[in-house]
Amino acid sequence: MIFDKFRKVKRLFQFNNNKIKVNINNHPKLHIGCGPVNLPGWINIDARPFDHVHIVTNSIDLHQFADESIGEIYLCHVLEHFSFVEVDNLLTHFSKKLCSGGLLRLSVPDFKLIIDGYHNSGGNLFVFRQALMGGQDYPFNFHKSIYDLALMKNLLQKFDFKNVETWQPEFIFGTNHDDWSSKCIETRLKNFPISLNVCAQKI
Repeated sequence: MIFDKFRKVKRLFQFNNNKIKVNINNHPKLHIGCGPVNLPGWINIDARPFDHVHIVTNSIDLHQFADESIGEIYLCHVLEHFSFVEVDNLLTHFSKKLCSGGLLRLSVPDFKLIIDGYHNSGGNLFVFRQALMGGQDYPFNFHKSIYDLALMKNLLQKFDFKNVETWQPEFIFGTNHDDWSSKCIETRLKNFPISLNVCAQKI
């Protein structure tokens, strides 16, 4: 069933190349695990068939794309849904598919920010439980790994990514961008940011 959907969506995507303003021959940008967020100019990939999703698949090994053909890959609160072993495999695939100098842009729950928020909220674990463990409201929405900046830097450098830096969503996507890279956990005391936003370049 999912492969029939994929072929249907792939044909639609090929038909709409001009509409989404992506030059397939000039390093496309992939938004993996896009969910309900539509990034214009990006190829949106998700396991759920939202109208804006170009490729519907529960595999993100990017076998649909040639090696060294992608300019940028963006995952927002996706990597933590995979085990550490699975993440190693994914980063191997991403490194192969990115062109030289291509960017891997990530946003994940930041363990340090979550711990800080937990303590500064008076130990309100209830509001931070989904940031740690996932929303758990559909089969893919469970967390299997956790990160902070030091762990993420070491992980990316292990797979030959360089220039590991943090990034701010408003400078990359604008102030109207609405995904977890910029969202906060809201409490009665204050709002707590929870995301580690990291970008790295393929060597």
